[in-house]
Amino acid sequence: MEEVVPCLHRLLEPKTEVVHASNARLQQLETNAGFCSELCRVITSASLPIGVRQMATVLLRQFAKKHWTCSNGITVSESEKTLLRTQLPPVLGDSSSVIRKGVAAVIAIVAAWDFPNQWPTLVSNLLQVLGTPQQPTQLPPTSPLFHGVINTLGYMMSGESGESEHTSQLIESVLPSLLPVLSPAYPTEVREEVVKIFQGVITSIAMFRAKSEIALLKSFLPAWLSIFAEIISSPKPNDYGVCASMLECIGVLCQDFPKTMKNYTQLLVPIGHLTHTLLPHYQQIILSEEGESEHEALLKMVVSLLDCLLSIIRGKGRKILEPQLSALAYCVFGYVIMTVEQEEMFGDNPNQFLADEEDEAYTPTARAAACFVLQDIAEKFKQVGVKAVRQAAVQRLSEISTTDIKNSWRYKEAV
Repeated sequence: MEEVVPCLHRLLEPKTEVVHASNARLQQLETNAGFCSELCRVITSASLPIGVRQMATVLLRQFAKKHWTCSNGITVSESEKTLLRTQLPPVLGDSSSVIRKGVAAVIAIVAAWDFPNQWPTLVSNLLQVLGTPQQPTQLPPTSPLFHGVINTLGYMMSGESGESEHTSQLIESVLPSLLPVLSPAYPTEVREEVVKIFQGVITSIAMFRAKSEIALLKSFLPAWLSIFAEIISSPKPNDYGVCASMLECIGVLCQDFPKTMKNYTQLLVPIGHLTHTLLPHYQQIILSEEGESEHEALLKMVVSLLDCLLSIIRGKGRKILEPQLSALAYCVFGYVIMTVEQEEMFGDNPNQFLADEEDEAYTPTARAAACFVLQDIAEKFKQVGVKAVRQAAVQRLSEISTTDIKNSWRYKEAV
């Protein structure tokens, strides 16, 4: 196995022929006993370059996916499997995020086969790092190990590593431990990752539609959606990324579990409220000369908010919006106004600007999402919706004509 490390080094070479030759040699070496152990040794060797260790995580992930169950003619010995299960978890605390994520992906693939029978302590050991109300962790949430554990649970819960027959057990164990991590006491990126894990669970359950998993999801929804509503109702600027992820999650729930979400129509109230309260701040930002990149988190949350509204309007709980439909349509027109950057693009090439707006593959914008919301209000609520959109447009145009507004043409164009 002495050839493995030199081959990994050569994979980082700029010459294509060198990389191809190294890949071919590694494919030959993977048929030999000890290949898995050697990759583990490389990954755990902090003295080796990060690029080499990262390549080892990529190869080990591919190797485990193909051969962990002794398929394709290659058998991984029990001693090698035990070595991996013992040596890789501590590397989740590595100082390099690329190594942590690579190792997390490997552990998740192995766990799809080995948890809980061959690796019964895996989940309990991971959750011990996060702590519980009864046994709080002494580990700061900013530590590399904390992030590494969150990465691992994310891969395991998403189903990306393969569907496991023990998914229900995994959901039942993990989701209650992740809920406290949504607290503002934790770093924003960790909270965002937790919401994405929850969204991954929802997507996976929606895909396979197992009755036991759907029942589990329904049992967890009240606690999770209660916290979502609390945070969405009055988000702070450093919560914008977390709110965006929560709104995406609610949108997925409305789309994939419309009947279940009929029981949570009270959640739509803070979402409607947020649409109104966020608009003045959004307009102040988009009309500034600082540029959209300065306010990426806000713009992301606005797009997620409007996309969530779309899912609600298209779902079974949309009737709750009917009493406030005119006010909602009036508000949504405010998000159609061009940003400074969009105005510049329109001025440079109007035809290309309009073509990009109609291109579904183009990067979603608040303007495009708001147009879809107005269109769906008219279509889904029929005469009531058409009337609401018409009244909102008339009110907007009336205000523009009677008020001295800078760049008023943008407001008129929006209507």
